Amino acid sequence: MSTDAEREAIRRSVDIVQYISQYIQLTKIGSEFRGRCVFHEDHEPSLYVNGNKQIWACFACNQNEIHGSDIFGFVRSYFDCSFPEAIAKLQNGNGGAGKPIIAPPRKKPPPRELLIPPDGSMPDMEREDLGGPVKVWTIRTRDGKPWFYEARYLVGGEKQTRFWTYGRYSDSDTPRWECKAPTNPRPFWGLEELDKRPNAQVMIHEAPKKAEAARLLLPGVHLGIVGGVYQVAHMDLAPLEGRRCILLPDNDEPGRHAMSRLAPLLWAAGAKEVKGIDPDTQPDGSVTPIGWDVADSTDWTPQVALAWAKARKTDYAKPDAPSPEKPAQIAKPAPAPASHAKGNGASAETPAQRASTYEEAARAEVLGQLVYTRISDVQPEAVQWLWPGRIPLGELTMIVGDPGLGKSQICASLASVVTNGGRWPVDRTQAERGSILILSAEDNIRHTIRPRLDAAGADVERCHTLQAVRRIDERGNSFIGSFSLAEDLAKLGVLMQEIGDVRLVIIDPVSAYLGETDSHKNAEVRGMLAPLTTLAGDHHAAIILVSHLTKSQSANALMRVQGSIAFAALCRAVWGVTADKDDRQRRLFMPLKNNLGQDKTGLAYAIEPFDLPTEPPIPTSRIMWEAQLVETSVEEAFGAAMTHDERTDTDAAKELLLEVLADGRVKASDVQRIAKSGGHSLTTLGRAKRLLKVESKREGFGSGSVVYWQLHADASDDTPPRSWTQD
Repeated sequence: MSTDAEREAIRRSVDIVQYISQYIQLTKIGSEFRGRCVFHEDHEPSLYVNGNKQIWACFACNQNEIHGSDIFGFVRSYFDCSFPEAIAKLQNGNGGAGKPIIAPPRKKPPPRELLIPPDGSMPDMEREDLGGPVKVWTIRTRDGKPWFYEARYLVGGEKQTRFWTYGRYSDSDTPRWECKAPTNPRPFWGLEELDKRPNAQVMIHEAPKKAEAARLLLPGVHLGIVGGVYQVAHMDLAPLEGRRCILLPDNDEPGRHAMSRLAPLLWAAGAKEVKGIDPDTQPDGSVTPIGWDVADSTDWTPQVALAWAKARKTDYAKPDAPSPEKPAQIAKPAPAPASHAKGNGASAETPAQRASTYEEAARAEVLGQLVYTRISDVQPEAVQWLWPGRIPLGELTMIVGDPGLGKSQICASLASVVTNGGRWPVDRTQAERGSILILSAEDNIRHTIRPRLDAAGADVERCHTLQAVRRIDERGNSFIGSFSLAEDLAKLGVLMQEIGDVRLVIIDPVSAYLGETDSHKNAEVRGMLAPLTTLAGDHHAAIILVSHLTKSQSANALMRVQGSIAFAALCRAVWGVTADKDDRQRRLFMPLKNNLGQDKTGLAYAIEPFDLPTEPPIPTSRIMWEAQLVETSVEEAFGAAMTHDERTDTDAAKELLLEVLADGRVKASDVQRIAKSGGHSLTTLGRAKRLLKVESKREGFGSGSVVYWQLHADASDDTPPRSWTQD
């Protein structure tokens, strides 16, 4: 019989619970068994045995990482023997049914010194038995330096967690990376965020994945973890002294038990407040499935999550204080008793009193579902701008237009201003320098995105692109999938935090990142965009959504935004791109909507071919902005082409301007008054002014300033003055 066949036969014949119980006293907890681990000094039972899966594990010392987690791993760890010796012992022991073997003294694991790895040093986390990790979390020191890593593996559909630590071991003086658990006490994930938010609450979860999800849902609290339900006693809780803590377990007994153990430890560490959230019901009142955690709440909004958390918050009393009574479940008020027991000296509760109890419970239930604020408690804040008056920070902005008009080149131009701390077109105000993040589903990074950024003069060291997300299919195989705003928003937030100074996020086109969201359903679009708006506010960044226009003939350009009107409704600014009807090489950048800004004027630009100075040269293009604002109205820019009558009216207005301005400059107000008295509309006058290159110049300041119009030196020249972004 081959070794593989022997191994499989023994595994089927040996009951792992029965075998391990010969050496460790096990107690049944739910569907598993628990006992004190013999591989380290275990003050509380931390070794678990699962008879259904025939595996064992101690999550406190991770001894099973050395030899695996099946019956052979236990024998090899317990007796410090080879694999053939383990097979012989199991065969001689008759599957664990015979007399227990007296275990020899076990060797203590070699001491090691956990160190902070040098800059740029990372472990190779590929393992022969586990493959590559599907997710990795970086545990950092309090000042933000990478310390060690927690890696998630997927083997046969089962999740397995391993730690990669850097340290000095007894067999060598040279530090190295090892797949070893960190020494106790362990720091929690998110430690580096504590000092940034000294007054924020600390919400504690069981794993980084859940903390990441909660950061978006409950942005008002700091998020940490305890390192898993089996690590509670080994966490370094000293940094939480004086902090207000909220414990949010998974909806299962191990999670609740871990949090109940953690609460007194937090009080002992000097926590200012310790509360818990019981996740037994959902926001709609339905029963929460067993095993649910906050990462499963993909369809929640921050408002729903906040109301849900507040309604289920309870207190953990200090160990030396009397425990408060558990508050009644608001959604399910218990019926009040009709009377008290005889002889207790209390009177019976009347029907009116019972009705009052139910009324108060119903009222509390309704209030628990509402998110409301007294306005006097809110401090007014001025709008912060990326591009003053045009693109606000902390909000969503759209750029819409037909294909081929340069929407992506405009984004490259904006990226150049932001990454260089340059000056914005026309008004020449200086931008605050920062990084940008691009999600582009249509343009190739090497052939299109990088050349356009270089042509625009962007600092590409501050430019980042999010291309895809690694996912796991039903068979446990890893594959590269598209990023989804509906599913992966928490990941986007983590990436923005990792980059650190993101001022601008460009999503081009937004329709490529909707996932399962139906872009034509207002409710679904609003549900997706609301968390995106929260993300923009949390990171104080501007998020630009790029979209196409439909072929509708509607006179209102906002009604032509592709998909649901909710896109335009939730964005605070919407900018439309269109070709100039009088000059097909000229483009207009027009404000279709600008709720927060006062500026209602548009800009003009051209797309200029440009060759990068490489060998051979790489052809690309860049935006050339005109130096002055345009006076064309949005209705005129996005309306239908001029009719014969409109052309005739425009020609007549041009003749009027040539006559009025023939002798030099004239006040703009006088020109407009003359035009109106002659039956010319201001829209037609503006079109004629643009065609003749009539120049506007303002003299004076404030209310006493005066605008003059004068003919361009060469009124027949059709090329308007333009400027590059970085001049």
